[in-house]
Amino acid sequence: MATTGKSTRMHDKQFYYSDGSLVLSAHGDAKDAELALAVVDSDKLPVLPNIGEDSLANSPSANEDIIIYFRIHRSLLVEESTVIKDMFLVGSSAEHELYDGTPLIALHDKASDVRGFLRAIYKPLTIFLPRYSFRTTTLLRGPLLLAVKYQADAMKEIIISHLRNDWPDDDYDAWKKRGASIPGEDPAPEALLRLARTAGCTEELRKSMAIAYYILLSVNPSSWDSESLETADFMSLIQGRSKINLLFMGWVSGVDGGPEGPGPLLRLPCIRRCQVATFKEWLLAEWSKCSLESMDIVRYLDSVAQKIETAGINDTLCSAACRKAALKWVMLMAKTFYERLEDIFFAVNASTSTVHADENAVD
Repeated sequence: MATTGKSTRMHDKQFYYSDGSLVLSAHGDAKDAELALAVVDSDKLPVLPNIGEDSLANSPSANEDIIIYFRIHRSLLVEESTVIKDMFLVGSSAEHELYDGTPLIALHDKASDVRGFLRAIYKPLTIFLPRYSFRTTTLLRGPLLLAVKYQADAMKEIIISHLRNDWPDDDYDAWKKRGASIPGEDPAPEALLRLARTAGCTEELRKSMAIAYYILLSVNPSSWDSESLETADFMSLIQGRSKINLLFMGWVSGVDGGPEGPGPLLRLPCIRRCQVATFKEWLLAEWSKCSLESMDIVRYLDSVAQKIETAGINDTLCSAACRKAALKWVMLMAKTFYERLEDIFFAVNASTSTVHADENAVD
């Protein structure tokens, strides 16, 4: 490796094109060094500004600084980034420091993030993986962070859309098909939450974040990657647990459901008198047991629906017609929980979520 003082300077293997018209430089670590080639003549290279001790935590030595150079095509980057475009509009190329006879821009970003950003431009198929891939959030981290920072709006929209596809936020059937709990090979909810907050995209990903919170509540907290969660995440999880219980108890009891508005109401077409109170007490009692291990209310209601379909609770519902109405009510509650996940985990204006009780009545 070519070094100058305590700095190791290298060319990225993938993104250092001989015909490139712009050079980007960024601080890297030992992993970046594995993806780069040593610079033969480093004496003429300018020194980059320091971006802080914590940014190079994975560096092989606390005193060693690795700088990665990317030589790319200016026209492609300018087309993507409004910020980069403005840099060249303000001044001519002659005003930029040169490296290898090419304008140089020293970035205050991690080399791994820059590499991911360039991969999204040059080789998008290598980062936009099939749905539910475990590596998706990791691969999209750099591209999203830099797309936001450098106002690459088109790229940002594509990435946000891709993340939403991994966390279905507007299709209950698609979400049910995937399953309320994520298998081990699927994206980790903690990774999505951290990326959304780091990139400042919580508004665009609110519903997807709500689904991630819900999935965390569906598993044992001991399995969480707590270091990836922020205080705001823990507050949302605490709020979500409380709201799920309050809403369910309110809906089963037939009250308005609180500030989030009324939920589905049960109305049975009794031929004989049903033991409605006993049925509802059983619903709440079983949930109180299940919720000790998992707050997956949708999966719980699915299990209740199966018991109703198989006449597993025939002693409390007097007829097939009443069982059909109860089944519809339980399934509607499950869907309503999904539709209100954003309300459950984020504070919202009650007026935006309140509906009339009659609209949710199950006859």
